[in-house]
Amino acid sequence: LMNHKIHQQTPVLEIYFKKLVEEGVVTKDAFEDEKHKYEDVLKTGFKSVSQPINNRSWLDLHNWEEFFNSDGTPKLPGPLIPSTGVAKEKLLHIGEVISTPPQDFNIHNKVLKKVLEPRRNMLEKGEADWSMGESFAFGSLVLEGIDVRLSGQDVERGTFSHRHHVLHDQLVDIK
Repeated sequence: LMNHKIHQQTPVLEIYFKKLVEEGVVTKDAFEDEKHKYEDVLKTGFKSVSQPINNRSWLDLHNWEEFFNSDGTPKLPGPLIPSTGVAKEKLLHIGEVISTPPQDFNIHNKVLKKVLEPRRNMLEKGEADWSMGESFAFGSLVLEGIDVRLSGQDVERGTFSHRHHVLHDQLVDIK
C-alpha cells in the first residue's frame, strides 16, 4: 500500500527544484549541473565500496592461543568457551520460518528477491552468513521460551535488510 502511494507522489527533488526556479534562486542549467556533480560523487563512492576488502590484520592483534589449538582448530568446549550448540534440526526449522512468507500474503517483490530468497538459498546450501547467524540466535532463544526484543527501525523497515523480520502485505494493511 505504502509503495503504491509513494510512487504516485511527485518526487521531493522535483518539487524543490520548481520552487527554487520560481523564486529565482537557481537556474535550470545550474540546478542540473549540481545534480549531475552529486550523482557523480555517489557513483564514484559506490564503485570504491564495491571492491572487496580483505583486512584481517585485526586477527593478529589478539592472543588467540586460549581459544585455538596450534593447527587453528577451536578449543571447544572449554572453560572459556562453553558448549552453546543448537541441534541442526532446530536451525533448519528457524531458517525455514524466516525465509518463507505467509500463505496468501502479498509480499513486496524486492523483499522476496533480496531478503527471503537469499535466506532460503543459504539454507538449501547448508551455509550461513552473519544475518542468518543472528536469526538462528534469536530464533533459538525464542524456541527456548526466552523473549527477544529487537528495537529500532531496521528490524521492521529493513535499514539493515538482513534483519527484515516484519513483512508488510502490499495490498492489505497487515503485517
